[in-house]
Amino acid sequence: MASIEKRPLGRTNRNVSRLGLGGHTFLRRFGGADRPDENTLTDILRETLDSGINLLDATYDEERELLGAHLRNLGRRDRALVSCWAQAKCTPTGAATLAECERALKQFGLEQLDHFYLEVDCTDEHARALDQLKRDGKIRCAGLLGVERALAAGPQKIDAAVGVYNFYRPDAAKAFAALHAQGIGTIGVEPLGRGRFIRESPQAAARIVSALLRFALANADLDSVLVTMTSLEQVRANAATAASQTPLSPEDRALLNAGRGYEIPFDPWK
Repeated sequence: MASIEKRPLGRTNRNVSRLGLGGHTFLRRFGGADRPDENTLTDILRETLDSGINLLDATYDEERELLGAHLRNLGRRDRALVSCWAQAKCTPTGAATLAECERALKQFGLEQLDHFYLEVDCTDEHARALDQLKRDGKIRCAGLLGVERALAAGPQKIDAAVGVYNFYRPDAAKAFAALHAQGIGTIGVEPLGRGRFIRESPQAAARIVSALLRFALANADLDSVLVTMTSLEQVRANAATAASQTPLSPEDRALLNAGRGYEIPFDPWK
């Protein structure tokens, strides 16, 4: 099988896989389904790393703790780039940013995060805190959630940006291109719309997932795309899709155009 491409995350020297494992893999309930059991989570993480995926993301407390524990149990920390999103309520100031990073490190059981990104406008105070974390060896790469927020911060303050990008929300493409041109790393999230696009047509789920993922990965201005994966079958199928680099066919586009995207109310957490 073809291997998954890796590329530098922006101007950093960290090579990131085009496909990454989303943190909601470790969430208690997501998309109407319960979290996989412990053994399955271990198998998912092993399969993820074996397939060439090295970007592993987590946000919420339980996600951080579970990802860290399973990564330690596998003894594969050196194969992974661990990414962590800090919620806005946890990082209102520079001091709070430092404290939240320390809390995340403790939850993961790690001494360093590869990628730490904030959900706030990056003030000078935040930028100084992120620089201090890098100087202290607590993080390697600093970023922001939200492409417009990242553009406002610029490469003087951040190394990478994370934002929503999918077939039904392609509006971020210009911002991702501008970020990429500045040397800022780019990570796309919600390529599958948190599962709602799949629920529109369950009988065509596999085709829809493949087409949505190929659409996101076709954007050369995205260094990586994060996807929640809750079974070995999903990891294998998505890894194969990412490795194939097969473009969308007219039939694929017709299938996706038949969907209603964000028009369908759906709470992915329940």
